[in-house]
Amino acid sequence: MREIITQSWCDHHDQNDGVKVEATVTAVIALDFDEPGEVDLCSECNDMLLGPIQTLLMRARQPSMIERANHKPGSTNSYGCPLCDRAPYTNRNSLVEHVWRDHAHQTRPKQPPKCPNCPMETRPPGMTRHRAMAHGYDMLTEALEAVNQPARRRSHG
Repeated sequence: MREIITQSWCDHHDQNDGVKVEATVTAVIALDFDEPGEVDLCSECNDMLLGPIQTLLMRARQPSMIERANHKPGSTNSYGCPLCDRAPYTNRNSLVEHVWRDHAHQTRPKQPPKCPNCPMETRPPGMTRHRAMAHGYDMLTEALEAVNQPARRRSHG
């Protein structure tokens, strides 16, 4: 019996000091290129190199102008609907559900298993995060855009 073991080495260590350190993370970096790039990193380099980038991306993902304008004063975690005067929602997900249901008159679409912007495939909860981090996807913006679109056909089957 044979077993083939594939081992990845940290790209940062390999390129900078020639030391072979086992990679524990493969980061997929997808911008507006046809193919996303992959970087293999050890956990130390992941924290050192990608940690600051992830922090910057999360800062860039701060509440949008719509959210800031409709954020109810006096509460740190409430969002008002930009389209009506409904009571504030305690989280963005509830607000998004409200916009889909009450304004777009549709059910919120499920996230696809394959990213529409790159070859990435993952389960739906991970896809929302991937699309937000890699492509700037915003579920509230998607819901607000659906308000002015004709209703999707619902398949019964």
